[in-house]
Amino acid sequence: MKASLEAENEIFQNNALLLIIPQDDHSTLLKVIGPLSKKKICFVTLSKTYDAVEKEMDGAGVDRKNLYILDCVTSSFSHMKPPENVVFVPSPDALTDLNISIIEILKNEKCDYMIFDSISTLLTYKDDPIVARFTDFIIGKVKELKSKAIFTCSENDAKRQAVLEISLHVDKVINASELNGKK
Repeated sequence: MKASLEAENEIFQNNALLLIIPQDDHSTLLKVIGPLSKKKICFVTLSKTYDAVEKEMDGAGVDRKNLYILDCVTSSFSHMKPPENVVFVPSPDALTDLNISIIEILKNEKCDYMIFDSISTLLTYKDDPIVARFTDFIIGKVKELKSKAIFTCSENDAKRQAVLEISLHVDKVINASELNGKK
């Protein structure tokens, strides 16, 4: 599961990327994460529990000591205390909590990358203008903190207004086909 050399270069050279992936295609995201396996990663998950993300990251070769997870799912059905390197956010639509948590982890842990999975999920909770403003703010903070960001989006949502606006604020939009060596 390796990204093409061209896509891998884009991942390392740009500060903010929007990765357009086919619906339910987890392998594409893992291809992107593979080359980042030695970097500190803040992984924001809006649709999976932290343990599911940990298993995927293990499969991508990411060292758990370099992985910080913002989990917007688990606290909706569990009152357990989050494990080390995990922060529970009340829900995917708690944007203030999510914003604060992202900034704190990037700042305190000096993460190299923030991976946001996904804009499509956020669009099920919030309207396009809110999602676009939120993402724009996060992109600014990521750059200010000298980190990099990868936002994922389902190709089904690629033509939505929020995604079109977000594409203006990222450095590069990469289609999943580019990761497979296609143009």
